[in-house]
Formats: sequence, C-alpha cells, structure tokens
Amino acid sequence: ERAEERLRALAPGAPAGVAQAEEAAPAIAAEAAALTAAECEKRGALSFGRGQFDEALGWYEQALAKDPAGPARWAGKGESLRALGRHEEALAAYDEALARDPRDVTSWLNKAAALDHLARHEETVACCDRALDIAPNHLPALNAGGLALLALGRLEPALRAFDQALLTDPHFVLARFNKACVEDRLGRPADAVRSFQQFLAVAPPALANQIQHARARQQALESP
Repeated sequence: ERAEERLRALAPGAPAGVAQAEEAAPAIAAEAAALTAAECEKRGALSFGRGQFDEALGWYEQALAKDPAGPARWAGKGESLRALGRHEEALAAYDEALARDPRDVTSWLNKAAALDHLARHEETVACCDRALDIAPNHLPALNAGGLALLALGRLEPALRAFDQALLTDPHFVLARFNKACVEDRLGRPADAVRSFQQFLAVAPPALANQIQHARARQQALESP
C-alpha cells in the first residue's frame, strides 16, 4: 500500500501533509516530555535535514509548546509547513518569527517563497525589499524579487533587479538567465542573445530546463 494512500485513509479529505504530521505527533509528544525546548528544536532541525518534514513539524511544535519565545523555532515550523505544502499556515509561522526578530533575512525570504507559491507576487516583492533593506545586494533577495516583478509584468524593475545581482556577482548564473528572459520579453533581441550566450557558456548541467530554453530562444532570435 502506498504511504500517501495510507495517510489519506487515516485522515479522509485532509491533505497528505496534515495527515503525516498528525500521525507523527503522538510518538513525538511522548518522547519530548523529557526533553528541553532546545533539544526539541535540535531534533526538529535534524528531521528537516533528513527530509522528514512531518516529524520536523512535530518537534518544532513541541519546542514552541515549551518555550514560544525563540524565533528560530517559529522559522523552523514555517519551513516544515511549507515543505509539507501548507503555505498559508507557514506564513503565520514566519510572521511569528519576524515579530520576534524582524531583521532575520532568511525568514523574510522564506515568507516571500510561500507568498510566491500562492501567487501573491506584490507581497513577495515587499518581503524581498525588506530583506534588501537589511542586507543590500543580497543575491537570493534580488533574484526572488526580480522573478516576482517579472510575474507581475513589471519588466524594467525586474531587469534592474537582475542587473544589480550581476553587478554584485557576475557569476550568478540564474540571474544571467533571468536577465536574458526579461530582455527577450522587452523585445531587445541583441541584448537577449548576448545574455543567453553568456548564460550557456557557464550554465551547469543541473539547469537543463533553462539550458534548453536558452538554446531555443537564441536560435529563434538569431533566425532571419
């Protein structure tokens, strides 16, 4: 029997991520009784690192039940929820983390990622801007903000974000690809071809989808 089907049978109508967490909770609660909040938090991080997101959520919830003051515990809960596909709940956890540490760049970016998944792109941009207020030229914030601007059709601001990322790190491969895509959409074929060529010269094999797109667009733009 497939694990996901078994979990759905345990909680009919509930998302698999909810069922997984509910199944893991009793055993975690029993084990956590003799542990401190810090020890529970550490186990949450270890479970998350192993990809056991349901267990990670359980451990972070136990840590928060013992001591809700730590922003890292709320952030860990948010990441676990997001990994389980529970993005709305993840947003609430990130807000708790940021209420306790508003200068946590990682939590701003994780919140941005959850918002982006929900297609709330204006809010995604706002979170990336907050991260950049704290850490100017932060590459993931520039890239994520640029992608959200691109999704909103705000092409010139998106291009500025990717250009800023490349000024900070000329070897930032994803920003090079994203810059080329924006130039393509702006109807600047010469610029787009040059950027696609620069991307293809350094792109690692792991970016197979981007490589395929770049080759196809370069060929199309260079065709008479």
